[in-house]
Amino acid sequence: MQTLFEVVAAIFTAIGAIFGAYKAFNAYRRSRADARHLDALTAVQDLAEELNTILWNSEAERVMLLKSENGGGVPSPGKARYSTVMMEVHDDKLNGVRSQWQRVLLDQHYNDILLKIYREGGCLISIEDMPKECLLRPMYDASDIQRAYVFLVGVSSKEMFYLVMNQTHLRDMSPETMVTVRQSLGKMIDALDQFEHFVHKPAGFPLAQIT
Repeated sequence: MQTLFEVVAAIFTAIGAIFGAYKAFNAYRRSRADARHLDALTAVQDLAEELNTILWNSEAERVMLLKSENGGGVPSPGKARYSTVMMEVHDDKLNGVRSQWQRVLLDQHYNDILLKIYREGGCLISIEDMPKECLLRPMYDASDIQRAYVFLVGVSSKEMFYLVMNQTHLRDMSPETMVTVRQSLGKMIDALDQFEHFVHKPAGFPLAQIT
């Protein structure tokens, strides 16, 4: 039969083992959280770097990463859809619009653009083809934007992510620009896919057909 001392010693040994396991679990959980935080910071840095790469090596004067969502779930009839600028870079010809473009309610013209890039991977929109009453026309008129290239980055279960390149001129993309955009889009897809778990990605980059 165990003595009282042995029983108490066994209890304290068990408590020590449990406490040790708890500390080890917390340390593991903190390390995982730190790793996820570092991954998130790295992804944001990567996204900003690719936006700048496109700006510096293309005909665009403003480059934006945006997302559209309808408050949760896949789009459905009767649900309003919104758009938000997540990140942007621009030169001295255009101002930033991030602060003004937050959860902007989209109209049919804009939704048609999103549907096109979902199906085809990208499109070119021109101010001369825009209805005067559409959402984008006043903003483009005010900034003298003549055209924009729009590319799909990826679609999660709740949101669509896409890239917009604004131009105040009508110059087409050069072959060199096409290569730069294609490479940067691939890196942006990889960065965002770590956190958004894309259920749909662009099948390709139809840049030659867009120009």
